[in-house]
Amino acid sequence: MPEVLEDGNADWQGAAEGRFSAFRDYTIRAFDADLLTIDIDFVLHDVGVGGPWAKQAKVGDLLGIFGPRSVKLPPLDAVKYVFFVDETSLPALARWLEILPESANVDAWIEVDSVNSEISLPAHAGANLHWLHRNNEQESHSYGRLLLDALDNMPSDWACGNSWVWAATEAHAIVQLKRKLINIDALNKDHLDLIAYWKHV
Repeated sequence: MPEVLEDGNADWQGAAEGRFSAFRDYTIRAFDADLLTIDIDFVLHDVGVGGPWAKQAKVGDLLGIFGPRSVKLPPLDAVKYVFFVDETSLPALARWLEILPESANVDAWIEVDSVNSEISLPAHAGANLHWLHRNNEQESHSYGRLLLDALDNMPSDWACGNSWVWAATEAHAIVQLKRKLINIDALNKDHLDLIAYWKHV
């Protein structure tokens, strides 16, 4: 387990030899101070660190947790909030829907494998959730393709200096989203938060 330093970073014994414990950043969905429990959502899949661990996790397993790490918080008075997410960032989107004001104008583009991959999200009066399915009876799409298409087909007046954009998905898709977004002159580039949650190899 790592030792947490005063600056919030982690120090592993053996790091000088290149030995680290497997770790990833996750969004805490709930914390119960009385029971001292936390809820974390995992996408169950066979690659990476978190998914395979969660598939075989059992009562009594030891899991080291440290944080929180710094995050870029959105302005709470933005004209519009736009999200581009996939399965891995659904828990974070759920958290955003919980903390943004009910008066917020939210558009979330959510790319998942199929209709069976959709989950319930917190109700938000100002949120429009757009589910995009990579695989259906007609065709299949590569990771991130539908998010890029969604950005290309958004109304021309969606972007302004007080729009806020958060994207968290596959690394190659993030690169392409960033290229498109930074070329939209109307956007305040300080209001872009684009995060590669994972990488398809």
